[in-house]
Amino acid sequence: MKVMFVVERMEVGGAQRQIAYMANHLSRRNIEVSLLVVKKKGEMLDKIVPEVEIVSCFRLASRMPFWGVIFQVLAIIRAARSKKPNVIYCRLMEFPGAVAGKILGIPTVVAEINNPRKSLEIKYNSQ
Repeated sequence: MKVMFVVERMEVGGAQRQIAYMANHLSRRNIEVSLLVVKKKGEMLDKIVPEVEIVSCFRLASRMPFWGVIFQVLAIIRAARSKKPNVIYCRLMEFPGAVAGKILGIPTVVAEINNPRKSLEIKYNSQ
């Protein structure tokens, strides 16, 4: 079994911490794990065990958000073709990960976990 985690960067945060825990745990269970980071920076990278392969891809600078997303989709496709994962798990890059997984026919887990209370506060305080 091969799993590829996809995240933009590994700065300190809840999503990044969960990815580090899951990647490390799965690698200890003899599952081949790769971690695709768009920007290879962040304190949580130090928490990843050596058995997890960290793959970095650069994001081409673009003034138009559409092209940035296209480049992210292409980077995920390129990495997935190289690593041949059975599953792609995306956090904080839901849309590019879902599109890449659909194009490649690889089952993709897209996790968007929000704090509902905070989301409601933002919605109602901005009105």
